Amino acid sequence: MKTDEQFLRDRLDMFETEGWRDLMSDMKNTESIVEDIRNIESEQDLWHAKGQLQILRQLRSLEDATKLAVEQS
Repeated sequence: MKTDEQFLRDRLDMFETEGWRDLMSDMKNTESIVEDIRNIESEQDLWHAKGQLQILRQLRSLEDATKLAVEQS
């Protein structure tokens, strides 16, 4: 089982990869598309978009949250 320290170290290593930077770029693009309310045609679409935005924003904040956890540990 990983220690908290190893878990945070592994995450920091992940943030340094080209794959992570590509993923974050894709997430920013997807977020701007989902935020465009012109694409929402029904209440169901609205709730789906809200869920997508919540997940996208959580992923986009993961790096900052991890760095804050490292600082506080």
